[in-house]
Amino acid sequence: MATRVYATDIEDIELKNFSLAENQSSSVTFNDKVYLDIDLGISEEEIPENLGVHFFIVNKENNSTPFYISGTTFLSKCYIELSGLRDVLTSGEYQIYGMLITLGEEFKQFSETSNGEAIDIEFTIFENQIGLIYSKMELRSIGIRSVNFADQLKTMITFDDKLYLDLDFGISQEEFEALPHKDIDGYVWLRNMDTGDITEKHTEVIKDIWRIPYVELDNLKDELSVGRWELYTVWISFGGYDHYYSKSGLTEVLNSTVEFYLVEDYDVLNDFKLVGENSISTSDVLKFDVDCDIVPTNVAIGIGDGKDSYIVYLSENGDYYTSSKLNELYEPVKGGNYKVQSINLFYNGFAIVYSNETGHAGIHNDLTYDVEFTVLDKEKVKNISLQDKATKIKLETELENLPENTELKAGELKSGKVFELVEKALDNANKFILYDINLLSENVKVQPRGKVKLSLPIPEGYDSARVKVVRITDEGKVIDYETTVKDGFAVIETDHFSNYAVVEQKEEVKAEEPKTEEVAKVETTETRAKDNTPKTGVVGNRAVFVIVFAMIVFVAVMKIRKNQKKN
Repeated sequence: MATRVYATDIEDIELKNFSLAENQSSSVTFNDKVYLDIDLGISEEEIPENLGVHFFIVNKENNSTPFYISGTTFLSKCYIELSGLRDVLTSGEYQIYGMLITLGEEFKQFSETSNGEAIDIEFTIFENQIGLIYSKMELRSIGIRSVNFADQLKTMITFDDKLYLDLDFGISQEEFEALPHKDIDGYVWLRNMDTGDITEKHTEVIKDIWRIPYVELDNLKDELSVGRWELYTVWISFGGYDHYYSKSGLTEVLNSTVEFYLVEDYDVLNDFKLVGENSISTSDVLKFDVDCDIVPTNVAIGIGDGKDSYIVYLSENGDYYTSSKLNELYEPVKGGNYKVQSINLFYNGFAIVYSNETGHAGIHNDLTYDVEFTVLDKEKVKNISLQDKATKIKLETELENLPENTELKAGELKSGKVFELVEKALDNANKFILYDINLLSENVKVQPRGKVKLSLPIPEGYDSARVKVVRITDEGKVIDYETTVKDGFAVIETDHFSNYAVVEQKEEVKAEEPKTEEVAKVETTETRAKDNTPKTGVVGNRAVFVIVFAMIVFVAVMKIRKNQKKN
C-alpha cells in the first residue's frame, strides 16, 4: 500500500478548476447527487484526511440569504448529497458562487479559479422525478400521424374524420408515461390557407394527448369549409407550464408544417391489384393496376412483412403504376413475404390513405384489397449454378427447379458396399471414379423439381472419347446417361441424385479386312522372284489386258504413219 503524503500548508492549495462533472445534469431531484469537478492542484495521495470542502450557495428565485453546505473530501469524485438537505433547501433554481476549504483550524476561501474564472455553477432541484420531466418538456415538432409516412405528409380528410397528430415533446416514451396525464392539455387553432381565416373555437380540441392525440373536426364544423387548412397555433400546458407555438411569430415559432385538404368525400379507389408474378427479386420492380375515379398525380404504398416496413412510390407507366427496382429505392427492400398495408393516392401533394390501421389521419374505411407478394434476396435469373468445392462437380438449372436455400454436396467413394456393387456391375469399364451426390435444403436431402444439368470433372488420364456417366441404384443396377464432353467435364441431364460414376470404357478391338490390291502386289512381287509359271486370277487377267492394249496402240500408231507417207 502506498504511503500517503499530505500537503502540510493550506497555502499550497490553489483552485485550478471548478465545474459540474462530465455528464452531470443541471436538473436534479432531492434523491440525486450533484457531482463536481474540482482541481486543487494536488494529487489524491496528497489530500489530507481532515480536509473539509464547503460551498456557498444561494436560491436564485427568492434571493435568500447565502449559506454554505458541505461536500465530500474525495476530490476526484466530489459531490453534494441533496437527500440530506431537505430541511435546508427547497425545490428551485440554485447557484454555487464560492468554495471554502478547511484544514484543521485553518481555512481558505475561493470565489474564482487561479486563472481568474469566477465560480458560477447553476442547477435546479425538483421535488420529484415528475417535476424533472416537466422541466425537460418542450414541443419540438408536431405533424400529422399517417400510415407509414413522415409527419410532414399532407393528407386529405373529410369533416367526419379525426386529425391525428404526432407530438414530440423531447422526452422518452417511458418519461412521458410516468407523467400524470390529467396535467397535460392542448389546444389548436386552424388557418384556412386560401382565405386566411383562423378558427376561434379551441376548447378541448386536442384529445387523448397522452396516447394518440387528435383534433375532432366535427366540433369545428361551423367554422370549417372545403379547402386547404394548416395548423396555425398550438397551446400545450403541462405541469403548470404553458407553451404557445405559432406561425404568427408572436410566440415560440411553430417550425413544423401541418397541412390538410378538407373535402366532402374521397371514396375514389375502385380496384387495386398486382400485375405479373407474385414472386420477384430485389432487382425487379413492382407493377400495379390502379383503378380510380380521379387519376392521382402520384401513388405510394406501404408494405410490410411483420418485421420491416417500407414506403414504395409508384409512377404512371402506360396502363400501370410501377416502382423503381426494389434494391435501388431510398431504403432498399430486403427479402421477405410482404403485404400491402396502405395505399396512398396523391392529388397535388395531398393524400387519400386507404388502410386497415387506426389512429391515423385521413384513413378511408377498411383496406379491402388483399395484395401479397414475395421478394427474393438473391437475383431472380433464369438459371442458377451450384458447385461442390471439394469435387468441383457443378449443377445448372432454372431457379424454380430447386427448393429454397438448396446446396450441392458431393463426395468420392473409394470403398464400401456401393463401391463393390459398381465394380461388379461395370464389367466393361477400364476404370471409373464413383461419387455420392446429393442436394440439401436446410440440411434435408431433396430432389429437383425438374431436369438439371450435371457436370462431373473427367479425371486426369482418362480418354474423353471413351468417357460416359452412369447412375448406380441401391440394387446395383446401372443406368446409362447420354454424355457429352465439354471443357474437361462429362455433362448429363438428370432429375435424380444418388451415386454417379464417371467411367472410361474398355477399348474395343476390331479385326481389319485385308486390302485385295495390296495383298496381290505383295504376292506378285514374291512369286515373280521364285516362279515364272503363268498364274490365273487377278494378276493374270491384268497382264493379258496390258498386252492386248499395247498391241492395239502399236497397230494404231503404224496405221497413222502409213497414211502420213501416202499423203
